[in-house]
Amino acid sequence: MLLVLLRLHVSVNTYFSGKKFTLLAAISEDIVKVADIDDAVRGITEAILWAADTAIPKSSPNPHKLRKPWWNDACRDAARRQRKLWGIFRRYPTTENLIAFKAAKAYARRVRRQSQRKSFIRFVSFITSSTSSSQIWRRVKAANGLYKDFTIPILKSGSATYSSPEDIANIIGQTFAYISNSDSYTATFQAIKNRAEGIPISFVSERHASYNCDFRMSEMRKALSQCRNTSPGPDGVTYSMLHHLNEDSLSNLLRLFNRIWNENIYPSQWREALVIPILKPGTDATDPMNYRPIALTSCLSKTLERMINARLVYELETQNLIPMHQSGFRKGRSTLYNAIYLETQIRNAFVRKAHLVSVFFDIEKAYDRTWRYGILRTLFDFGFFGNLPIFIRNSLLFRSFKVRIGGTLSDSFVQSEGVPQGSVLSVTLFIIHISNVLLRLPKAVQGTLYVDDLQISCQG
Repeated sequence: MLLVLLRLHVSVNTYFSGKKFTLLAAISEDIVKVADIDDAVRGITEAILWAADTAIPKSSPNPHKLRKPWWNDACRDAARRQRKLWGIFRRYPTTENLIAFKAAKAYARRVRRQSQRKSFIRFVSFITSSTSSSQIWRRVKAANGLYKDFTIPILKSGSATYSSPEDIANIIGQTFAYISNSDSYTATFQAIKNRAEGIPISFVSERHASYNCDFRMSEMRKALSQCRNTSPGPDGVTYSMLHHLNEDSLSNLLRLFNRIWNENIYPSQWREALVIPILKPGTDATDPMNYRPIALTSCLSKTLERMINARLVYELETQNLIPMHQSGFRKGRSTLYNAIYLETQIRNAFVRKAHLVSVFFDIEKAYDRTWRYGILRTLFDFGFFGNLPIFIRNSLLFRSFKVRIGGTLSDSFVQSEGVPQGSVLSVTLFIIHISNVLLRLPKAVQGTLYVDDLQISCQG
């Protein structure tokens, strides 16, 4: 009964905290109307964070959230009783206390197994034909308790070693910055790059296109409904805060988005990202090249990007600008399509009594080394003009990041090439640019792409 009352008390407090936040997080029209867009973004961010500091109670992270999904109240109570009786037996090692401890241990084991069995049944019933592989792996990892914290060891770069958090953060930041720098390109491509970038690209046009019109409230609501409650960017604003804004605040936030859209100004606060380095499985932890950057960017920025991405994808699909054999992040185009297409080619080769050779390419650091001018050139060749490509061009400029190791931040580094880490638009921009590879293949060679994974085959 006490546990039920405590839960009710927590839920009531949460409800009133959310209601209080909604009342306090007032984004007024005056904030949006200020002359400088950076000031408007800063004012909205400060209003949301002030309401969050006032209405949302601060507490330490709940460790129970990191436990396995089958761990419930019965498992907790049984484990607590087992530890209690073990403590009694250690202090008073009698036969009666030993029997009591063993009985509690057996009971706790039986409770855990029953809970694991029920949890597995729920897990299997959850899987359907529409369940994505990422959802399945997330549940598999949770069931196995793969929540181990990873501490970055001493790093080595050449003959130098780095042990302090500041040095480790900076050396990883330097590594990420070098990968996205044009110096990592080959001399041959740098010559092509310099020659091509001498031709300016202008997206200004007096023509009208539906994808350049103002955003509607329905588009913003749809974008917010698709957001998962992920970690915030450098500004500290979370998606849950945006979900609790009232109607007036949402309307004024939409006005800000349309100002950014029509005035062709990308807020400077949205250009910086926080990067969390994650070690690639099965690699040497002392090599800074073996870390994958996970970027945290502004949720406000990602909401607007999600609205723009929906329009961009719609135009690409309706105009058939993406090749049919490019899969990944497209409706009805998953890895299954690539596998079936290759299987069909193999069967046709068997029928014709021919040989079939297939080559699979894995492009290293593909996202980080994507040519930004090439992306813009592709958009220009596709016939895009106006607000949409101008926003994309502005969002690609002057991107920077800081690496975070625990509570330590590195210096600021520039990402001069590549699609921005943590951006909603990045995958779509990468796809439209790399898809040109399929158009350059000889007629005798067939190819498929799954984002950056290329497969080509030829039979004869």
